[in-house]
Amino acid sequence: MVTRRCRVQGTELDDLPTILVILYLAFVETCVGETMVGGLQVANIGDGKLKEMANIGVDFLNKKLDETQLLKLVRIEEAHTQVAQGKVYHLKLNVARTNCTKDMEKEERSNCEATEENAQKLCSVKVWEWRQKLKVTKGDCSNDTVEQVSQTTAQLTETTSNLLTTVQTDTVEVDPLENVTHSTNRSIV
Repeated sequence: MVTRRCRVQGTELDDLPTILVILYLAFVETCVGETMVGGLQVANIGDGKLKEMANIGVDFLNKKLDETQLLKLVRIEEAHTQVAQGKVYHLKLNVARTNCTKDMEKEERSNCEATEENAQKLCSVKVWEWRQKLKVTKGDCSNDTVEQVSQTTAQLTETTSNLLTTVQTDTVEVDPLENVTHSTNRSIV
C-alpha cells in the first residue's frame, strides 16, 4: 500500500487545521475594538458635529412640540452613533424654554435666552445623516423636567445604597461538643 503526503509550499496537509485556527485568531484579533456595523458606539459629547446634530434636533422639536415658546439646547447629556446606511446620531438633550415665541422672525431668534432654570426638559432625538442629507427620524421629550429626573435618580441611588448596607445574614453555629445548633440573625451596617 502506497501512502501519499500532500505538501502545500512546504507545509504538510495535516497542519491545515492548525493553520486555519491561527488565521481565525489573527482575524479576530484585528477585529477587536473595531466599530461594529449597526451597533451603537458612544460618541464624544465635545464633538462639533454632535452639536450641529443636536441643534437640528432642537429645530425639529420646536416644530413638532405644541409649545408657544422656543426651546434652546442647554447641553448634550448623552450621545451614541450607529452606522447603518449612513450614520444615525442618538442624542439625549437637555433643553430649556426661552423668552422667544415661535412666531418671531428668524433674525430675532438669535437673542433668545433660557427662561426658567427648573423648566429644562430631557429630550431624545435621532438624526440620520445619509449622502450629505440630514433627517430627524425621531424626537420627543419626557414630561418630567431635568430637575425631577435628577431627584428621582438621586432617590434611587440612596435607596440602593441603603439596601446594600443593610444586609440580613443568617448564620448557623454548631458546637461539636454539645451537638447543639444555634441560629443567629445579624444585620450588617
